Amino acid sequence: MFSGYFIVSALSLAVDWSLFWLLVSVVRVDAGLSASMAYLIGGVVNYALSRRFVFRSDANGRRQVGEALLFAASCGLGSLLTGGIVHVAAPLLGNVAAKWIAVAVSFVALYWMRRVVVFRKPAEAEGLAELEEASVESTVR
Repeated sequence: MFSGYFIVSALSLAVDWSLFWLLVSVVRVDAGLSASMAYLIGGVVNYALSRRFVFRSDANGRRQVGEALLFAASCGLGSLLTGGIVHVAAPLLGNVAAKWIAVAVSFVALYWMRRVVVFRKPAEAEGLAELEEASVESTVR
């Protein structure tokens, strides 16, 4: 699963970097803002590919809406994380180095979040609830 996520992330990163370069170099938008906007567009690509090829989500109806909203929230977090890192680090290290640092940090943080929170299977969620319930019961006794 992790290797598939790596490939999907590389494809969405290509979209992200292309848009980042365009916004910073051609349009002359602030590097932090450019990083955030490019990250969000890359996130749309990542969701579409991750859902189908990495996590093989079969969610539909309300569950799919919930999944999409959680993924959007993870993109919002990733965008803030990426934009913040680039905004702070770019004046010190340059746009490219700052962006690579942000990519590495967000890749690890968001893989975990998406694996554990966004694309968890209903059985996993039930198993976690049962585990928590058993833990509470054993603590009370």
